Amino acid sequence: MKRRRRKRKGAPRIATKVLEKALVERAKELRDDPELLFPRCEDHEDHYYKYKVRFERIARFSENEKKLKALSRWGDQLSRAFATSLSIALKGEVPYLATLKVRGRDVSFVFNTKVKKEILLGVQHYSEPDLRLLAFAHIARSKRLFLYAMREDFVCTGREDNPPSKYISEAMGLTKYPMKREGKNYFCAHCGKEGVSHLIITWIQPEIEIGICEACAKGGNTYHTLTRRFISYDPRQSFGLEVRPNFICDEGDECVLNERTTISQPLVAQYIEGSLSDTELIEEHMDSIRTNIPRSAERILALGNRCFGSDTDAFMDALNPSKIERKALELLLEEMDDSLVVESATPNKILMTYWDLYGVDVLESIIEDRDLAQEVFDRGSRKKDTPAKVLKVALSKAKKEAIESSLPTYKRLPPIAAFADRVSRAFKTDGKASAIREVEKEASQDTKIRSVKYAFLQALGAAEGKDWQFTKEQLDFGRFLKDYAVKLMESEGDGYHDSVQDLLRASGSTQEI
Repeated sequence: MKRRRRKRKGAPRIATKVLEKALVERAKELRDDPELLFPRCEDHEDHYYKYKVRFERIARFSENEKKLKALSRWGDQLSRAFATSLSIALKGEVPYLATLKVRGRDVSFVFNTKVKKEILLGVQHYSEPDLRLLAFAHIARSKRLFLYAMREDFVCTGREDNPPSKYISEAMGLTKYPMKREGKNYFCAHCGKEGVSHLIITWIQPEIEIGICEACAKGGNTYHTLTRRFISYDPRQSFGLEVRPNFICDEGDECVLNERTTISQPLVAQYIEGSLSDTELIEEHMDSIRTNIPRSAERILALGNRCFGSDTDAFMDALNPSKIERKALELLLEEMDDSLVVESATPNKILMTYWDLYGVDVLESIIEDRDLAQEVFDRGSRKKDTPAKVLKVALSKAKKEAIESSLPTYKRLPPIAAFADRVSRAFKTDGKASAIREVEKEASQDTKIRSVKYAFLQALGAAEGKDWQFTKEQLDFGRFLKDYAVKLMESEGDGYHDSVQDLLRASGSTQEI
């Protein structure tokens, strides 16, 4: 099977008839009027005069193929490119073309190894504003000149940064953003609204502000759009950049977060070189604000576009946590000294973010036992439980500890009292289901214990359908003991001991605890 030859990137290709015709026609127009290529110099010396003189000399040989070939290899780069263009006009054909990627599109041109590609391309495509600048970029930068290319005009303002009004109008049209003009300025409909962060580009010399919010930006890079037909020694000097956070702040106008409008130099550099879009620049700056809170007298709490200052309750209400999450967040904020500014987060996500740092401290605040808190934390980490689940375990343990500490401790109890104590403690620490399981575990056949067992089933509402397991005597006696069982499960502190003793006596035992 014959292998297909892979086309090498940038390899010369045969010109189509349409493309060939367009290149030849432009070359002939330039031959007839070399001034078409040059920018118009307004109110200052003509910085391109010497090139125009050279072009006149080269044009004398427009019908001499051999001389044009020699001139295309000698002299300054712009003059060589002009001689190459005259050769195209003379031959009237373009057999092969090279391509160069410019702002994401491939542009074809006639190649000359003795001339820089960008200059050749700019000369051969002088009718396109985006491309003609390439022919003069090296001259403008070396002489610190300002050049502005428009659809119907090409202007050099010398060493003065003074963009023509027509250029400003065309450049703003290239942004394709939904912006409205307000005096000299251009803003999207959301700029200035509370809670909407936006990028402000200040075009310094014409004193124009351009404002775009994150939603309207849609991935474009406005700096690149404004400068795509503009050449200067350093276009960055013509523009100022800032992002206005516009937090809705309960503290009023003097919000520390809203003062953070200056973009870091690394972000500015990425944006200028084109690796960040308008949207990404806004996002990156807002992330920087959230992760680099200025040291202030009070903690700052913010969620999304809302700043609550140091108001913990308002911050909590906005998060809408569950009861257990709220308790944990309150404890977390007590442990933390830092501000907490998040774009959007669930309570559990915030807890997870700070869990490794403050989790044990939060659990200790609940359990009041450092070793047990560490044990619960480590167990949760091993099982990869969420903070909310670990907190439930901690609260359960804390509840048990509190209940157990409030109840008397017994070394030895009579069998009936021991059974009743187990059921009651299970009910108090783990709830009804746990108490029922404890009752059903009791396997003694002693009539008194079985009567107490039925009494607890009655008290717990779990006796239905189980009467067949007991004798009539046990059922009657159990119904009698039900109130004693209820009282014991409800008893606390010192009253608990008395309730155990009362149940024991009511069961017919004369033993004292």
